[in-house]
Amino acid sequence: MPRTTVAVDDTIAKRISALARKFNLVLSSFSSEALSVAGDLLEMGLMPRDLKKLTTVMKIASFIDPIVLPMELFESLVKKASMCGEQCIKELDGEMESWGKRVASIIKGYYEDDIESLIDAVSKASKVFALREISVERFTQNSMEIKLVGVGKSELTTRLTYTFIKGLFEGLGYKVSLESMGIGIIKISVEKPM
Repeated sequence: MPRTTVAVDDTIAKRISALARKFNLVLSSFSSEALSVAGDLLEMGLMPRDLKKLTTVMKIASFIDPIVLPMELFESLVKKASMCGEQCIKELDGEMESWGKRVASIIKGYYEDDIESLIDAVSKASKVFALREISVERFTQNSMEIKLVGVGKSELTTRLTYTFIKGLFEGLGYKVSLESMGIGIIKISVEKPM
């Protein structure tokens, strides 16, 4: 393998050396693998620093024990669950809102007053999930508009996703207003009361 010299900050070099020793790895192999992962992230449109955001999202996810389902399967399960009538749909709504508030209570430990970092982290994580786009427009220090694209492929799953998101933001202390909703697209305004 050809050798290449890479200039890094002294503190980073010491940290990488210590980690390589800790895990009984050869420094050159460890560095090569780390650079390979960085290259993979760049190909996905992520910067290596985004990995830290993704690990925080993974920590939060570990508290709620999620499973990854293909969107088509999720849509099918929701459709079947809703076939029992309006009462089932009300129960689904209540469950989604409850889970939104539950996730909010976990998120508070990581993003207490930094909702934009949370949105940015979710935006980075969305590259591997069905969510296609998140955009934020800040109006004031305490209010913003959030647009989500790719949040369902039917009216019902989009509405249930909105219910989850509303519960999440309310759990974080925000007032939520629905601006518009179409299949797979939600636009909300959130405001943190003073």
